[in-house]
Amino acid sequence: MESGSTQLLQNINSGKFAMKTDKFHGEIQVIETGGNKVLPQAYVKIYARMEDGSVQFYKDGYTDLRGKFNFRDHNNIEPASVKQYALLLSHPAQGTRIERIE
Repeated sequence: MESGSTQLLQNINSGKFAMKTDKFHGEIQVIETGGNKVLPQAYVKIYARMEDGSVQFYKDGYTDLRGKFNFRDHNNIEPASVKQYALLLSHPAQGTRIERIE
């Protein structure tokens, strides 16, 4: 960004891409809407609602070359203690979405 310039971007729940969920493997895949083109390098930020009702940051990262990201595996939190996941998906060219996984 150049000095003195301002850039405002706002595109929440973009219809330009979608998320496929594979709960068995704990993965999501980010794809373009209306096609099967995968979207690598989409940023994923995950919060978890725990069984006790608390909400905490769970993990974040980027989709791989297949457009996939593992939402379930975590080093310090047992996935069985998570009641619900909330995901922020953001892609530089396709916009931003918010999704939930029960």
